[in-house]
Amino acid sequence: MKIDDLSGQPDMLADIETACVAARQRLNLNSQQTSPESIVAAIDAYLCQQNSVQSQTETGADAPPLIEDEDIEECAFELGCLWGQQLTLAFQWKWVQVRLSDDQHAVVIGVTCSQQTLVIYPFQYIFQLLDEQDGRTISVSIFKAFQLLNQPSRIPLLPPNSMENVMEHVH
Repeated sequence: MKIDDLSGQPDMLADIETACVAARQRLNLNSQQTSPESIVAAIDAYLCQQNSVQSQTETGADAPPLIEDEDIEECAFELGCLWGQQLTLAFQWKWVQVRLSDDQHAVVIGVTCSQQTLVIYPFQYIFQLLDEQDGRTISVSIFKAFQLLNQPSRIPLLPPNSMENVMEHVH
């Protein structure tokens, strides 16, 4: 696993900032909702509502989806950027690019703490929440993860660079 800090890539950081603006509009966040906690709560609520609409549709209810299938990737990117941004603001995490293997295409973007003990891959997590093609529903745990990170005493000590995926352990 190779980890590269994205702070030296201004184009990527500009793309993230642009997506955050779009995500705030998607969520109809007002100027009062500026704390990382309130923004993460809004992302979580939006995704819970989307999951609820998907469940109703599967059971035959006639509810229109909040997100059309063709918009899932864009939505996952926007909301993932906004979620990751809140982690950088609240916990001083940083954006990283992680190469999972020698394969040049096995690269994911995430946010990690300074010791790189914990990582969250926001785009992948949100995409899995929104993409119902495999027939399984994932429980939305974004706000729960944020609350956990706000209580460091509840997080076990991990060796530096272990890159433990937080979302695999929050249910």
